[in-house]
Amino acid sequence: MRRAVIIVNPISGSARRKRRVARFAAVLKSEGISTEVTPTRGPGDGEVRAREAIDNGVSIVVAAGGDGTVNDVATALVNAGGTSTSLAVLPLGTANLVARHLGISLRSPEAAARGLATAEPLCVDVAEVNGRLMVACVGIGLDADVVRRVSAKRSGHIGQSTYIGPILQSLRHYSWAPFRAFIDDRDPLEGHALLVLNMRPYAAFLTPVPDASATDGLLDVVVMRGAGTLRMARWSARSLIGRLLHDGAVTRVRAERVRVESETALPFEIDGDVGGETPVDMLMRSRVLQILRPGAHDERSTP
Repeated sequence: MRRAVIIVNPISGSARRKRRVARFAAVLKSEGISTEVTPTRGPGDGEVRAREAIDNGVSIVVAAGGDGTVNDVATALVNAGGTSTSLAVLPLGTANLVARHLGISLRSPEAAARGLATAEPLCVDVAEVNGRLMVACVGIGLDADVVRRVSAKRSGHIGQSTYIGPILQSLRHYSWAPFRAFIDDRDPLEGHALLVLNMRPYAAFLTPVPDASATDGLLDVVVMRGAGTLRMARWSARSLIGRLLHDGAVTRVRAERVRVESETALPFEIDGDVGGETPVDMLMRSRVLQILRPGAHDERSTP
């Protein structure tokens, strides 16, 4: 019998989290997969639990939480190298970028689990970011400042409303210092905000690059020039309808390597968690992570 370990972040999701995990596990069992639920004990513990599961020959490790939990489990799988273990996702977080990109149901644990027993793994790209793994995105600038403020005050589950206060604080206090982005062998680009995307969704239902792919071996680098609340509002509105790249102050480049430097240290975030400060180096690693998608996935959408 195939085995799955469900790694649960206790502070992701709502009060219904345990019931959602139980419903997910019930479908796996009905498909002939034995399950074990393992809660994490703190930041980064998901990687430790996932590595233990890999060493024990588990065929599926489920990241039950937000994109940070997905990142932890993915890190273990990629670092293991050559493993037959695949990642599955039960989205219980706030943004759920990876689940949204792959068409995994955010509302139905049963739909998220159904068909995993027979699903073929999809090999997706990741990136190394100052030695850490990125699965979905990196942000440099105001969005990373917001993530840093949210993280500093976080004591439990966060929702969309949790970001309102930190967003207002960042809009009031962020310095908008410039940076230089060195992208492959091109001349450097200067800007005030930067996104590096491996998948289409970003933040609160934004789609900065509608054709971003997690299997093309390239990072989508979006450099935005300009500063201030009005410009950020314009960029957000255009991202909401998938038209950010039509803005004259925005440049999009596909690349394998990115380095960002700035005279003033700027915050960056990785998959919605605090990443650190510039300088930052990013390197694409093509198709090194195996992810299982449920049988209900819409194959018309490009990974």
